[in-house]
Amino acid sequence: MPFLQTFGAGASRGFTSGLIFGQQTATFNYTGSVQTWTVPANTQSIYAYVFGAGGAATGDTGSTRGGAGGYTVGNINPVVGSTMKIIVGGGGVVASQSNGAGGGYSAVATPNWAGSNVSTDHGAIILAAGAGGGAGDHEQAGGANVFAGAGGGATGQQGGWNGAARSGAGLGGTQSAGGAYPGQAGGGSCTAANSGASCSGATLRGGTACGAGEAAGGGGWPNQIYGGYWACPAGGNGCNGGAGGGGYYGGSGAGHTPAAQGNSGSGGGGSGYTGGSGSYTTSNVGTFGGNEHNVASQATNSGYLGSGVSLGGVFNTDHGNGTHNGAHGKVVLVFIAPL
Repeated sequence: MPFLQTFGAGASRGFTSGLIFGQQTATFNYTGSVQTWTVPANTQSIYAYVFGAGGAATGDTGSTRGGAGGYTVGNINPVVGSTMKIIVGGGGVVASQSNGAGGGYSAVATPNWAGSNVSTDHGAIILAAGAGGGAGDHEQAGGANVFAGAGGGATGQQGGWNGAARSGAGLGGTQSAGGAYPGQAGGGSCTAANSGASCSGATLRGGTACGAGEAAGGGGWPNQIYGGYWACPAGGNGCNGGAGGGGYYGGSGAGHTPAAQGNSGSGGGGSGYTGGSGSYTTSNVGTFGGNEHNVASQATNSGYLGSGVSLGGVFNTDHGNGTHNGAHGKVVLVFIAPL
């Protein structure tokens, strides 16, 4: 049952006489573009639940999993009458040479977020949930399950196999930098710079995997608004791998792994953020990372996750974004305002 309270005669200063306040909910699902929400007059509190998008599995093997999106939650100080920007990340898809792309971050931002300048958008983030990385094709070592790094938390997860991180897999983004490109244990080169992107993670953007065959647009929105090749997988030039997920700082794309481990790395997850922006201060916050293709237990227990949200891609499974692909993110605002 929603919270209800009437403020009449004798109410605390700042409340309008006779108003009935109640708990209300605004839910934002993935649309592929920025959404807006105007803070209602006399709003007393806003509590945000932010779910990042998942990265893709591969398109031709059942042993790989994309990374899950992260989960960030917390109070936002209401700036009454302002129009907040809501960014709901898109799940990564299978792209170049059947490798998986990274997902897009989800966030609540100030009105300054415009989708046209990385620095401005980064400074406008109030709360953000990182996205999962994409899995690398043919990355099967002895039949062990292979995973891209999950997003979320102060640092995104590194990709790996058989439950552990490994050399050549992408590293997660942190609170101050994108995930570092891991290099190639078995050969190949990072040529992503030729497409305007980078194999390392970057501000808000997941890195591209090594190899020359990036597929523009494969990374989950909003990665591609900062350049079509961010968070995209790649192959060629002796290298083959999955991409990093977006985040406050994105995870890196994968390098080349040793031949005995399959030659193809998976991407790292992007980081979450809870620090607010300007007058949009935050409190009672937390940011939580998933584990491989599974979302964090805090997200599952939030009551607002819903089905088919934030999951990492699984071969031959459709989470609502197409077979093998990562699930989209979600943002839910619960606020106390006049009914």
